Amino acid sequence: MWIDRLSSVFAVLALVALVAVVALGIVALVRWRQSDGAAIDIFERIQPLALWLAWLVASAMTFGSLYYALGAEYFHFPRRYFPNTLGWYQCICVVPLSVVLLIAAIRKDVKIWHYATVPVVVGAVFAAYNSQLQALTSQPADGKFSDPAAQRIVWKFGFVSLPLMAMIGFALLGLLLFTAQTAAEDDHEHEEHDEDLVGQDEVVTDAV
Repeated sequence: MWIDRLSSVFAVLALVALVAVVALGIVALVRWRQSDGAAIDIFERIQPLALWLAWLVASAMTFGSLYYALGAEYFHFPRRYFPNTLGWYQCICVVPLSVVLLIAAIRKDVKIWHYATVPVVVGAVFAAYNSQLQALTSQPADGKFSDPAAQRIVWKFGFVSLPLMAMIGFALLGLLLFTAQTAAEDDHEHEEHDEDLVGQDEVVTDAV
């Protein structure tokens, strides 16, 4: 079935994103602890592209969310592909980001993390809770969230579910927003350094 094949593609992309999360997280940690080195060069190369990459991630997540949410209704997917309540909450968190991040990328607004971090964190919390419901199916139901939220709409490679894909996507979005935000800090530090140099030149000139 073609929907099952496309689900496999989404699962592979999620695993690639997971590798990116680990790699970018390590690079960001090394950058925080060191002032130079190969990791710093990699991080600085990613910084100018961080917002565009975040927009691509958010757009891919939005497409996947709407694919299952609307496709189930308009393309008559099997009943098991219908999104649950937690799935809709995750969709609500990510869809606006696909628009806001595009505007921020065009305007080079690295301060977007002030208002984009909230839906990222909220979406990640919903995704993490939903993911563990589907991974640990033996836990008792606790009402409307556990049923049908615990039902595995997609289950690839023995552990990849839709909420796990969403959680990985939100994690990558958070790291990319952090990367973009550090660009603003670096620019501020450079401006302060330039001002200090100008001030020193003026002092030297006055002394002469």
